[in-house]
Amino acid sequence: MKVILAKNSGFCPGVKRAVDTAKKIYGENVCILGEIIHNESVTDEIKKLGTKIVDGVDEVDRDTVIIRSHGVGKNVYDELNEKKVKIVDCTCPFVTKIHDIVKKYHELGYKIVITGEKDHPEVVGINGWCGGDAIVIDENYREIDLGESEKVCLVSQTTYSVDKFKKILEFFNEKTFKTLEVFKTICYTTIERQEEAEILSKTCDAMVVVGGKHSSNTKKLMRICQGNCENVYFISNPDELNYKKFRNYKKVGIVAGASTPNEQSMEVF
Repeated sequence: MKVILAKNSGFCPGVKRAVDTAKKIYGENVCILGEIIHNESVTDEIKKLGTKIVDGVDEVDRDTVIIRSHGVGKNVYDELNEKKVKIVDCTCPFVTKIHDIVKKYHELGYKIVITGEKDHPEVVGINGWCGGDAIVIDENYREIDLGESEKVCLVSQTTYSVDKFKKILEFFNEKTFKTLEVFKTICYTTIERQEEAEILSKTCDAMVVVGGKHSSNTKKLMRICQGNCENVYFISNPDELNYKKFRNYKKVGIVAGASTPNEQSMEVF
């Protein structure tokens, strides 16, 4: 049996920076707004260091707060500053760029449209930089109602599906707006991983997708693989894999989400 591990495996730069920071700054005086990344083993490791994970600013009861790579809205920074806590900002630079875009164009009177998952923390954070006034679209993009909007600014969640964004952009280009500003903000690591998943899943008998079950980018890799391959296994750690099932496969591909530690992919490999 031939096993192929995708070249783009392991943490993306933004996630690596956040995890490395959480492992350097930790303890009973530190808390993180939400899970540092969507990976249970990493989250458990951080908890063991004494760091507290909180769901909102109202739960912050420590002097140092780490903002994870997904980023947060402007109001969260304002609330944390009122608490006079030390903020360690690990927002991914690609996400920060989107914050700057929507803030600027919102102030210029544009209607902000975000392609992504409405309740995903990254999208919630982006929306928080345009007064929570953005329209978030996904599968329902044809139902969008922009009213009398003449100026529209379109951005995307960094881990969004490349193919979906292309279809949405085609739809928007058919609309009549006085001005349409489009920013292709899907991260390059997302693009590379999705391209690899597409290629491997078309040529392999079976695919193993490694990553957290709540990881948005990992679930998108799984869907890509399922579109091309009949035998797709989505696991969060190597212990979930039944290797006996692979005896009859000639070629197996392994892809991993951006929040999956490289060692987890190597254990499967």
